[in-house]
Amino acid sequence: MDGDKPDQITMNEYLPGQGIAFHFNTHSAFTTTIATLIICSEVVMDFRHPDGIQNEGVLLPARSLAVMSGASRYISEHAIVPRTFDVIDESRLLASGD
Repeated sequence: MDGDKPDQITMNEYLPGQGIAFHFNTHSAFTTTIATLIICSEVVMDFRHPDGIQNEGVLLPARSLAVMSGASRYISEHAIVPRTFDVIDESRLLASGD
């Protein structure tokens, strides 16, 4: 983690149909690396490049750790789009919320 020691934790709960708008995590409030622990159910985190053309949805399985640094931390905004299901590989996955 670039020599930085974790110094804080933020917990968020997203129920099915909830999310968080596209954003950057505040540069001054956090270190150069951010780790997100997905606890209860899988979720798709969307990344949006500033060119407005490149968007990428990343499936984050339950009990996984997503680490953002470099471009994913400082260049692309990220969001959890509010929806009750995601389509992954042509399969509809319902948000379990448990």
